[in-house]
Amino acid sequence: MISRFLTLLLFIFPSLVFGQSYFKKGYVVNLAGDTAFGYIQYKDFAGNPPSVFFKSSLSAEDRQVCGLSNTKSFNIEGYKAYERHIVSISLNEIRLDRLNEISEEAKIDTVFLELLLRGNKLNLYSYKDRLKTRYYVLDKENSIPFELTYKEGINGPILIYKQELTKLAVRYSQNTGEIINVIETSDYTQPGLIRVIRKINDVNEAAFSKTIENRQKLRVFIGSGINYSRLTYTGQNIVTYDRSEPTGPNIYKDHITTSSYSPIFSVGFDMFSNRETQRLILRNQLTASSLTSATTSVFTVYYPTDRVENRYKLSALVFSYSPQVLYNFYNREHFSAYAGAGVSLDFWHYTSNKESEIPLNPGSNFVEKENDNYMFLKKRSYGATCRAGMMLNKKLDIQFITHLKKRVSGKEPKPVAMNVSMVDFGINYLFSRKVKEHR
Repeated sequence: MISRFLTLLLFIFPSLVFGQSYFKKGYVVNLAGDTAFGYIQYKDFAGNPPSVFFKSSLSAEDRQVCGLSNTKSFNIEGYKAYERHIVSISLNEIRLDRLNEISEEAKIDTVFLELLLRGNKLNLYSYKDRLKTRYYVLDKENSIPFELTYKEGINGPILIYKQELTKLAVRYSQNTGEIINVIETSDYTQPGLIRVIRKINDVNEAAFSKTIENRQKLRVFIGSGINYSRLTYTGQNIVTYDRSEPTGPNIYKDHITTSSYSPIFSVGFDMFSNRETQRLILRNQLTASSLTSATTSVFTVYYPTDRVENRYKLSALVFSYSPQVLYNFYNREHFSAYAGAGVSLDFWHYTSNKESEIPLNPGSNFVEKENDNYMFLKKRSYGATCRAGMMLNKKLDIQFITHLKKRVSGKEPKPVAMNVSMVDFGINYLFSRKVKEHR
Protein backbone atom coordinates (compact mmCIF):
# COMPACT_ATOMS: atom_id res chain seq x y z
CA MET A 1 0.00 0.00 0.00
CA ILE A 2 2.77 2.44 0.95
CA SER A 3 4.86 1.64 -2.13
CA ARG A 4 1.86 2.16 -4.40
CA PHE A 5 1.16 5.56 -2.86
CA LEU A 6 4.78 6.68 -3.25
CA THR A 7 4.86 5.50 -6.86
CA LEU A 8 1.67 7.45 -7.60
CA LEU A 9 3.07 10.56 -5.92
CA LEU A 10 6.29 10.39 -7.95
CA PHE A 11 4.23 10.00 -11.13
CA ILE A 12 1.93 13.00 -10.61
CA PHE A 13 4.40 15.33 -8.88
CA PRO A 14 6.21 16.61 -12.03
CA SER A 15 2.99 17.32 -13.88
CA LEU A 16 1.59 19.30 -10.96
CA VAL A 17 4.79 21.25 -10.41
CA PHE A 18 5.26 22.31 -14.02
CA GLY A 19 1.56 22.62 -14.85
CA GLN A 20 0.66 25.07 -12.11
CA SER A 21 0.84 28.84 -11.85
CA TYR A 22 1.21 31.18 -8.90
CA PHE A 23 -0.71 34.15 -10.27
CA LYS A 24 -2.02 36.72 -7.80
CA LYS A 25 -4.34 39.65 -8.39
CA GLY A 26 -2.53 42.89 -9.21
CA TYR A 27 -1.79 45.56 -11.79
CA VAL A 28 1.08 46.89 -13.90
CA VAL A 29 1.83 50.43 -15.09
CA ASN A 30 3.72 50.83 -18.37
CA LEU A 31 6.25 53.54 -19.17
CA ALA A 32 3.53 55.75 -20.64
CA GLY A 33 1.58 55.63 -17.37
CA ASP A 34 -1.20 53.33 -18.56
CA THR A 35 -2.49 50.83 -15.97
CA ALA A 36 -3.53 47.25 -16.75
CA PHE A 37 -5.34 45.18 -14.12
CA GLY A 38 -5.04 41.40 -14.03
CA TYR A 39 -2.84 38.76 -12.43
CA ILE A 40 0.90 38.69 -11.76
CA GLN A 41 2.99 35.59 -11.23
CA TYR A 42 4.31 35.74 -7.69
CA LYS A 43 6.94 33.39 -6.34
CA ASP A 44 9.77 33.33 -3.83
CA PHE A 45 11.97 36.03 -5.36
CA ALA A 46 15.60 35.49 -4.32
CA GLY A 47 16.07 39.25 -4.77
CA ASN A 48 14.33 42.07 -6.57
CA PRO A 49 12.99 40.57 -9.81
CA PRO A 50 14.04 42.05 -13.19
CA SER A 51 10.68 41.02 -14.69
CA VAL A 52 7.39 39.28 -13.95
CA PHE A 53 4.69 37.55 -15.96
CA PHE A 54 1.31 39.27 -16.31
CA LYS A 55 -2.04 37.88 -17.49
CA SER A 56 -5.31 39.74 -18.01
CA SER A 57 -7.24 36.85 -16.43
CA LEU A 58 -6.46 33.54 -14.73
CA SER A 59 -7.89 31.63 -17.69
CA ALA A 60 -5.81 33.51 -20.26
CA GLU A 61 -3.25 31.28 -21.99
CA ASP A 62 -0.90 34.06 -23.09
CA ARG A 63 1.20 35.87 -20.56
CA GLN A 64 3.09 39.11 -21.02
CA VAL A 65 6.61 39.78 -19.79
CA CYS A 66 6.69 42.97 -17.76
CA GLY A 67 10.28 44.04 -17.32
CA LEU A 68 12.52 47.05 -16.95
CA SER A 69 12.21 47.94 -20.64
CA ASN A 70 8.42 48.34 -20.64
CA THR A 71 7.16 48.65 -17.05
CA LYS A 72 7.16 51.61 -14.65
CA SER A 73 5.72 49.79 -11.65
CA PHE A 74 3.66 46.78 -10.64
CA ASN A 75 1.69 45.83 -7.57
CA ILE A 76 0.80 42.33 -6.35
CA GLU A 77 -2.18 43.13 -4.16
CA GLY A 78 -1.70 42.19 -0.54
CA TYR A 79 1.88 41.06 -1.15
CA LYS A 80 4.44 43.42 -2.70
CA ALA A 81 4.81 46.53 -4.84
CA TYR A 82 7.75 47.52 -7.05
CA GLU A 83 8.79 50.70 -8.87
CA ARG A 84 11.32 51.18 -11.66
CA HIS A 85 14.17 53.56 -10.78
CA ILE A 86 17.66 54.41 -11.97
CA VAL A 87 19.77 54.39 -8.82
CA SER A 88 23.27 54.10 -7.49
CA ILE A 89 23.90 50.64 -6.01
CA SER A 90 26.69 50.22 -3.46
CA LEU A 91 29.05 47.28 -3.95
CA ASN A 92 31.03 47.35 -0.72
CA GLU A 93 31.19 44.08 1.22
CA ILE A 94 29.43 43.68 4.55
CA ARG A 95 30.92 40.28 5.40
CA LEU A 96 33.83 40.67 7.80
CA ASP A 97 35.83 37.85 6.18
CA ARG A 98 35.77 39.69 2.82
CA LEU A 99 36.31 43.31 3.84
CA ASN A 100 39.87 43.37 2.49
CA GLU A 101 38.79 42.33 -1.01
CA ILE A 102 38.99 45.05 -3.65
CA SER A 103 35.65 45.93 -5.27
CA GLU A 104 33.96 48.86 -6.97
CA GLU A 105 32.34 51.40 -4.68
CA ALA A 106 29.06 51.59 -6.59
CA LYS A 107 27.36 51.26 -9.96
CA ILE A 108 24.45 52.99 -11.68
CA ASP A 109 21.70 50.63 -12.81
CA THR A 110 17.99 50.46 -13.64
CA VAL A 111 16.17 48.15 -11.22
CA PHE A 112 12.81 47.48 -9.63
CA LEU A 113 12.89 48.76 -6.05
CA GLU A 114 10.46 47.19 -3.61
CA LEU A 115 8.18 49.80 -2.08
CA LEU A 116 8.13 49.29 1.70
CA LEU A 117 6.37 52.48 2.76
CA ARG A 118 4.72 55.36 0.91
CA GLY A 119 4.31 58.72 2.63
CA ASN A 120 3.50 62.32 1.90
CA LYS A 121 7.12 63.31 2.55
CA LEU A 122 9.26 60.18 2.16
CA ASN A 123 9.04 56.78 0.47
CA LEU A 124 11.13 53.84 1.67
CA TYR A 125 12.39 51.14 -0.72
CA SER A 126 14.64 48.10 -0.62
CA TYR A 127 16.88 46.36 -3.14
CA LYS A 128 18.35 42.91 -2.54
CA ASP A 129 20.83 40.89 -4.59
CA ARG A 130 23.39 38.18 -3.83
CA LEU A 131 25.68 40.66 -2.13
CA LYS A 132 23.35 42.30 0.40
CA THR A 133 20.12 44.21 1.08
CA ARG A 134 20.10 47.99 0.61
CA TYR A 135 17.50 50.56 1.62
CA TYR A 136 16.57 53.68 -0.34
CA VAL A 137 14.67 56.88 0.47
CA LEU A 138 12.83 59.10 -2.00
CA ASP A 139 11.85 62.56 -0.70
CA LYS A 140 9.29 64.86 -2.30
CA GLU A 141 11.94 67.32 -3.53
CA ASN A 142 13.70 64.72 -5.70
CA SER A 143 12.83 62.18 -8.38
CA ILE A 144 15.68 59.74 -7.72
CA PRO A 145 15.86 57.60 -4.55
CA PHE A 146 19.19 57.63 -2.72
CA GLU A 147 20.68 54.71 -0.82
CA LEU A 148 20.99 54.92 2.94
CA THR A 149 24.67 54.28 3.61
CA TYR A 150 25.75 51.37 5.79
CA LYS A 151 29.28 49.96 5.82
CA GLU A 152 31.18 47.38 7.80
CA GLY A 153 34.63 48.35 8.97
CA ILE A 154 37.45 46.45 10.61
CA ASN A 155 36.67 48.22 13.87
CA GLY A 156 32.89 47.90 13.56
CA PRO A 157 29.95 49.16 11.48
CA ILE A 158 29.95 52.68 9.99
CA LEU A 159 26.43 54.01 10.52
CA ILE A 160 26.30 56.86 8.02
CA TYR A 161 22.58 56.22 7.43
CA LYS A 162 21.78 57.68 10.85
CA GLN A 163 23.28 61.03 9.82
CA GLU A 164 21.30 60.91 6.56
CA LEU A 165 18.04 60.18 8.40
CA THR A 166 18.76 62.98 10.87
CA LYS A 167 19.06 65.51 7.99
CA LEU A 168 15.70 64.31 6.64
CA ALA A 169 14.12 64.66 10.09
CA VAL A 170 15.40 68.23 10.43
CA ARG A 171 14.12 69.13 6.95
CA TYR A 172 10.68 67.54 7.08
CA SER A 173 9.56 67.18 10.69
CA GLN A 174 8.72 69.49 13.56
CA ASN A 175 9.38 66.77 16.18
CA THR A 176 13.07 66.56 15.39
CA GLY A 177 14.25 65.72 18.89
CA GLU A 178 11.84 62.81 19.29
CA ILE A 179 12.70 61.40 15.87
CA ILE A 180 16.45 61.66 16.48
CA ASN A 181 16.01 59.49 19.57
CA VAL A 182 14.21 56.93 17.42
CA ILE A 183 16.99 57.08 14.81
CA GLU A 184 19.67 56.41 17.40
CA THR A 185 17.97 53.20 18.53
CA SER A 186 17.02 51.94 15.04
CA ASP A 187 19.00 49.28 13.20
CA TYR A 188 19.65 49.08 9.46
CA THR A 189 16.73 46.70 9.01
CA GLN A 190 13.31 46.94 7.40
CA PRO A 191 11.35 47.23 10.70
CA GLY A 192 13.82 49.75 12.12
CA LEU A 193 13.81 52.02 9.09
CA ILE A 194 10.02 51.83 8.63
CA ARG A 195 9.70 53.00 12.22
CA VAL A 196 11.84 56.09 11.49
CA ILE A 197 10.24 57.01 8.14
CA ARG A 198 6.77 56.58 9.60
CA LYS A 199 7.67 59.13 12.28
CA ILE A 200 8.84 61.67 9.71
CA ASN A 201 5.78 61.24 7.50
CA ASP A 202 2.27 62.39 8.36
CA VAL A 203 1.17 58.77 8.48
CA ASN A 204 -2.37 59.57 9.63
CA GLU A 205 -3.30 60.88 6.20
CA ALA A 206 -5.17 58.01 4.57
CA ALA A 207 -4.30 59.25 1.08
CA PHE A 208 -0.69 58.25 1.64
CA SER A 209 -1.19 55.02 3.55
CA LYS A 210 -0.82 51.58 2.03
CA THR A 211 -2.39 48.44 3.46
CA ILE A 212 -0.30 45.30 3.44
CA GLU A 213 -1.50 41.85 4.46
CA ASN A 214 1.20 40.71 6.81
CA ARG A 215 1.12 36.90 6.93
CA GLN A 216 1.95 35.28 10.21
CA LYS A 217 5.36 33.69 10.71
CA LEU A 218 3.90 30.89 12.82
CA ARG A 219 0.71 28.91 12.21
CA VAL A 220 -0.79 26.60 14.85
CA PHE A 221 -3.04 23.64 14.10
CA ILE A 222 -4.96 20.85 15.82
CA GLY A 223 -6.44 17.76 14.22
CA SER A 224 -7.69 14.21 14.40
CA GLY A 225 -8.01 11.21 12.12
CA ILE A 226 -7.50 7.49 11.72
CA ASN A 227 -4.30 5.51 12.18
CA TYR A 228 -3.74 2.19 10.41
CA SER A 229 -0.96 0.08 11.96
CA ARG A 230 0.59 -3.05 10.54
CA LEU A 231 2.72 -5.30 12.76
CA THR A 232 4.97 -7.97 11.27
CA TYR A 233 6.57 -10.75 13.35
CA THR A 234 9.51 -12.72 12.02
CA GLY A 235 11.84 -15.35 13.47
CA GLN A 236 11.14 -18.64 15.22
CA ASN A 237 8.83 -18.18 18.17
CA ILE A 238 5.38 -19.18 19.36
CA VAL A 239 3.95 -16.22 17.42
CA THR A 240 5.23 -17.57 14.08
CA TYR A 241 4.80 -21.26 15.02
CA ASP A 242 3.03 -23.28 12.31
CA ARG A 243 3.16 -27.00 13.19
CA SER A 244 5.32 -29.84 14.44
CA GLU A 245 6.35 -32.92 12.53
CA PRO A 246 6.34 -36.28 14.40
CA THR A 247 9.84 -37.11 13.23
CA GLY A 248 11.26 -33.70 12.49
CA PRO A 249 11.80 -30.19 13.80
CA ASN A 250 9.11 -27.62 14.43
CA ILE A 251 7.92 -25.67 11.38
CA TYR A 252 7.62 -21.86 11.53
CA LYS A 253 6.04 -19.37 9.17
CA ASP A 254 8.21 -16.79 7.44
CA HIS A 255 6.19 -14.03 9.06
CA ILE A 256 2.92 -13.24 10.78
CA THR A 257 1.15 -9.93 10.15
CA THR A 258 -1.61 -8.25 12.13
CA SER A 259 -3.26 -4.89 11.63
CA SER A 260 -5.40 -2.49 13.62
CA TYR A 261 -7.15 0.87 13.37
CA SER A 262 -7.26 3.58 16.02
CA PRO A 263 -8.11 7.28 16.34
CA ILE A 264 -5.25 9.73 16.17
CA PHE A 265 -4.99 13.23 17.64
CA SER A 266 -2.43 15.84 16.64
CA VAL A 267 -1.28 19.35 17.51
CA GLY A 268 1.58 21.37 16.11
CA PHE A 269 2.81 24.46 14.35
CA ASP A 270 4.17 25.49 10.95
CA MET A 271 7.03 27.87 10.19
CA PHE A 272 7.61 29.39 6.74
CA SER A 273 10.73 30.25 4.77
CA ASN A 274 8.65 33.04 3.21
CA ARG A 275 5.61 33.98 5.24
CA GLU A 276 3.95 35.67 2.26
CA THR A 277 4.01 32.79 -0.22
CA GLN A 278 4.03 30.12 2.53
CA ARG A 279 5.29 27.62 -0.02
CA LEU A 280 8.15 25.97 1.90
CA ILE A 281 6.94 24.86 5.33
CA LEU A 282 8.74 23.43 8.34
CA ARG A 283 6.11 21.48 10.25
CA ASN A 284 6.46 20.33 13.85
CA GLN A 285 3.75 17.90 14.94
CA LEU A 286 2.89 15.97 18.09
CA THR A 287 0.52 13.01 17.72
CA ALA A 288 -1.10 10.45 20.01
CA SER A 289 -2.49 7.12 18.80
CA SER A 290 -2.76 3.49 19.89
CA LEU A 291 -1.96 0.05 18.52
CA THR A 292 -3.21 -3.47 19.20
CA SER A 293 -2.15 -6.91 18.00
CA ALA A 294 -3.27 -10.46 18.84
CA THR A 295 -1.95 -13.79 17.54
CA THR A 296 -2.84 -17.42 18.19
CA SER A 297 -0.93 -20.61 17.47
CA VAL A 298 -1.44 -24.24 18.55
CA PHE A 299 1.64 -26.13 19.68
CA THR A 300 1.62 -29.95 19.39
CA VAL A 301 3.80 -32.21 21.52
CA TYR A 302 4.07 -35.89 20.53
CA TYR A 303 4.56 -38.90 22.83
CA PRO A 304 2.13 -38.38 24.47
CA THR A 305 0.20 -36.08 22.18
CA ASP A 306 -0.62 -32.79 23.82
CA ARG A 307 -1.90 -29.62 22.23
CA VAL A 308 -1.41 -26.16 23.74
CA GLU A 309 -2.91 -22.93 22.40
CA ASN A 310 -0.50 -20.01 22.63
CA ARG A 311 -1.97 -16.53 22.61
CA TYR A 312 0.01 -13.31 22.42
CA LYS A 313 -1.60 -9.91 22.94
CA LEU A 314 0.04 -6.54 22.50
CA SER A 315 -1.50 -3.10 23.04
CA ALA A 316 0.30 0.22 23.28
CA LEU A 317 -0.14 3.97 23.29
CA VAL A 318 2.16 5.77 20.85
CA PHE A 319 3.23 9.41 21.24
CA SER A 320 5.21 10.85 18.34
CA TYR A 321 7.13 14.00 17.54
CA SER A 322 7.53 14.55 13.79
CA PRO A 323 9.51 17.41 12.22
CA GLN A 324 8.91 17.54 8.46
CA VAL A 325 9.73 19.72 5.47
CA LEU A 326 6.69 20.35 3.22
CA TYR A 327 6.48 22.03 -0.18
CA ASN A 328 3.31 23.52 -1.66
CA PHE A 329 3.74 22.39 -5.26
CA TYR A 330 0.26 23.57 -6.29
CA ASN A 331 -0.67 26.88 -4.74
CA ARG A 332 -3.87 28.84 -5.33
CA GLU A 333 -5.70 31.31 -3.13
CA HIS A 334 -8.25 28.81 -1.78
CA PHE A 335 -6.59 25.48 -2.56
CA SER A 336 -3.06 24.12 -2.34
CA ALA A 337 -1.48 20.68 -2.54
CA TYR A 338 1.78 19.69 -0.89
CA ALA A 339 4.20 16.83 -0.37
CA GLY A 340 7.08 16.37 2.02
CA ALA A 341 9.17 14.11 4.19
CA GLY A 342 10.68 14.03 7.65
CA VAL A 343 11.41 11.85 10.64
CA SER A 344 9.37 10.58 13.54
CA LEU A 345 10.53 10.01 17.11
CA ASP A 346 8.09 7.66 18.87
CA PHE A 347 7.56 7.00 22.56
CA TRP A 348 5.79 3.71 23.42
CA HIS A 349 3.71 2.95 26.50
CA TYR A 350 2.70 -0.72 26.56
CA THR A 351 -0.54 -1.58 28.33
CA SER A 352 -0.31 -5.27 27.40
CA ASN A 353 2.60 -7.49 26.42
CA LYS A 354 1.23 -10.88 27.50
CA GLU A 355 1.59 -14.48 26.38
CA SER A 356 -0.94 -17.12 27.48
CA GLU A 357 -0.67 -20.93 27.27
CA ILE A 358 -3.98 -22.82 27.37
CA PRO A 359 -4.03 -26.69 27.27
CA LEU A 360 -6.56 -28.10 24.81
CA ASN A 361 -6.46 -31.79 25.83
CA PRO A 362 -8.34 -33.12 28.89
CA GLY A 363 -5.88 -34.33 31.47
CA SER A 364 -3.01 -32.56 29.75
CA ASN A 365 0.44 -32.58 31.30
CA PHE A 366 0.49 -28.79 30.71
CA VAL A 367 -1.17 -26.24 32.97
CA GLU A 368 -2.64 -22.91 31.98
CA LYS A 369 -0.30 -19.98 32.60
CA GLU A 370 0.35 -16.39 31.62
CA ASN A 371 3.64 -14.57 31.03
CA ASP A 372 3.60 -10.79 31.38
CA ASN A 373 6.21 -8.68 29.59
CA TYR A 374 6.76 -11.58 27.25
CA MET A 375 8.78 -9.67 24.65
CA PHE A 376 11.51 -7.15 25.21
CA LEU A 377 10.08 -4.04 23.51
CA LYS A 378 11.64 -0.66 22.91
CA LYS A 379 10.28 2.40 24.66
CA ARG A 380 11.59 4.65 21.89
CA SER A 381 11.89 4.24 18.15
CA TYR A 382 12.46 6.46 15.17
CA GLY A 383 11.99 6.29 11.43
CA ALA A 384 11.25 8.20 8.22
CA THR A 385 7.88 9.65 7.22
CA CYS A 386 6.37 10.75 3.91
CA ARG A 387 3.44 13.12 3.73
CA ALA A 388 1.05 14.45 1.11
CA GLY A 389 -2.08 16.51 1.44
CA MET A 390 -4.16 19.50 0.47
CA MET A 391 -5.28 22.71 2.16
CA LEU A 392 -8.71 24.24 1.64
CA ASN A 393 -9.33 27.96 2.17
CA LYS A 394 -6.19 28.09 4.34
CA LYS A 395 -8.26 26.55 7.14
CA LEU A 396 -8.53 22.79 6.58
CA ASP A 397 -5.51 20.56 6.01
CA ILE A 398 -6.34 17.06 4.73
CA GLN A 399 -3.24 14.91 5.14
CA PHE A 400 -2.00 11.42 4.33
CA ILE A 401 1.14 10.26 6.18
CA THR A 402 3.13 7.06 5.83
CA HIS A 403 5.57 5.92 8.52
CA LEU A 404 8.14 3.63 6.96
CA LYS A 405 8.79 0.29 8.64
CA LYS A 406 10.67 0.42 11.92
CA ARG A 407 11.68 -2.20 14.48
CA VAL A 408 10.12 -1.96 17.93
CA SER A 409 11.43 -5.19 19.48
CA GLY A 410 14.80 -5.09 21.17
CA LYS A 411 17.56 -7.64 21.32
CA GLU A 412 16.54 -10.56 23.50
CA PRO A 413 16.94 -14.34 23.84
CA LYS A 414 13.62 -14.98 22.09
CA PRO A 415 14.42 -15.24 18.37
CA VAL A 416 11.67 -12.90 17.16
CA ALA A 417 11.65 -9.48 15.56
CA MET A 418 8.65 -7.18 15.51
CA ASN A 419 8.39 -4.39 12.95
CA VAL A 420 5.66 -1.80 12.56
CA SER A 421 4.56 0.43 9.71
CA MET A 422 1.76 2.98 9.97
CA VAL A 423 -0.44 5.11 7.77
CA ASP A 424 -2.29 8.17 9.11
CA PHE A 425 -5.24 9.90 7.50
CA GLY A 426 -6.29 13.07 9.23
CA ILE A 427 -7.79 16.55 9.06
CA ASN A 428 -6.17 19.53 10.76
CA TYR A 429 -7.73 22.88 11.49
CA LEU A 430 -5.30 25.73 10.74
CA PHE A 431 -5.42 28.82 12.93
CA SER A 432 -4.50 31.25 10.16
CA ARG A 433 -4.71 34.97 10.53
CA LYS A 434 -3.72 38.06 8.60
CA VAL A 435 -2.66 41.29 10.28
CA LYS A 436 -3.43 44.53 8.48
CA GLU A 437 -0.56 46.97 8.58
CA HIS A 438 -0.88 50.58 7.40
CA ARG A 439 2.32 51.76 5.84
